[in-house]
Amino acid sequence: MASRYLTPHFTQDELKCKGTGLCNMDEVFMELLEQIRLEYGRPIWVNSGYRDPSYNDKISSTGRTGPHTHGKAADLRLYGDDATIVAKIAKELGMTGFGWQQKGEYKSRFLHVDNLTSVESKPGKRPWVWTY
Repeated sequence: MASRYLTPHFTQDELKCKGTGLCNMDEVFMELLEQIRLEYGRPIWVNSGYRDPSYNDKISSTGRTGPHTHGKAADLRLYGDDATIVAKIAKELGMTGFGWQQKGEYKSRFLHVDNLTSVESKPGKRPWVWTY
């Protein structure tokens, strides 16, 4: 059975929780992600999208309330110049969180983007940039 598309370029299967199979992505986030893809002009692969709070609590230091649990975050398999280009586009379009994992094997590198507000975020200040 083919995966349902959430946008013209992103499917439910690639954004669903790897622990529970649920996919509760935020509609505004998905519109922004699609716009990033269109402006970038090349495919973008998602390493991680929605995470159920119980699953996120097992795999992330952000516990039950991290950006992925809101359906407002994705880890994009990008590195080098491509990560920089996509981060610039994402910031211009209104993304507020940027996490950089750019060391190790290429397949493990990614750019985290999210559109949490200062109220939803820990720490509350946005925009926020960090490295892993």
